[in-house]
Amino acid sequence: MDAALATLVVGIAGAGGTVTAGYLAQRAGHRALRWEGERQHHDSLRNCYIGVNSRARTCRYALADYVRAMANRTLTDEIRQRAATAMDAHRVQYDEAQMLVSDSVLAEARTVNDAETSLPAVARLQLRGVS
Repeated sequence: MDAALATLVVGIAGAGGTVTAGYLAQRAGHRALRWEGERQHHDSLRNCYIGVNSRARTCRYALADYVRAMANRTLTDEIRQRAATAMDAHRVQYDEAQMLVSDSVLAEARTVNDAETSLPAVARLQLRGVS
């Protein structure tokens, strides 16, 4: 009986080890997938933050150049185009940010977006080259 009992215990331990190993491997795989997803989300947020900051700065500089050129009466098509391109890029980046970033970051980005969209309609048309 002792040999039979020992065989039974070894068999149960072996089967239990096999089942446990599969379960632990599956858990480790799920953890790795979850970690990879979190890393990708973090990278997406980081890239979005960088984009919002960069586009806002570019937009601000282009609009400052535009206003300065209007004041000096040296407004050219190149300055108009650069400002229009910067505004368009900022709008696209802001739209993406609305889907990804936190409310506090979005509030800061909204400040630039609101300032840009508050330009009088005539100035926006002038910026596009429409007389």
